[in-house]
Amino acid sequence: VDDRAETEYPVFSTAPCMTDCKDSVEITMRARVLDVTPEDDSAAAPAPEPEVIQAAAPAGPDPELVAAGEKVFKRCAACHQVGEGAQN
Repeated sequence: VDDRAETEYPVFSTAPCMTDCKDSVEITMRARVLDVTPEDDSAAAPAPEPEVIQAAAPAGPDPELVAAGEKVFKRCAACHQVGEGAQN
């Protein structure tokens, strides 16, 4: 059961503390080491709009995949529950 709305959202939705903060921040490394910072300023230019491709509407779930998923979930159902009132 996804309980983030009750357990996590209230923790991260309140106003930040903003006390005991450092006076200044020193940058010791750039994200370039992780290969996420562009080497030049060309990446700062806005990217062109991606081409939109209309996909055909799916006909519905594949019955073979549904059956295979139900078979696999039987192992999960030993500990996990689904639906209204599920505990795990």
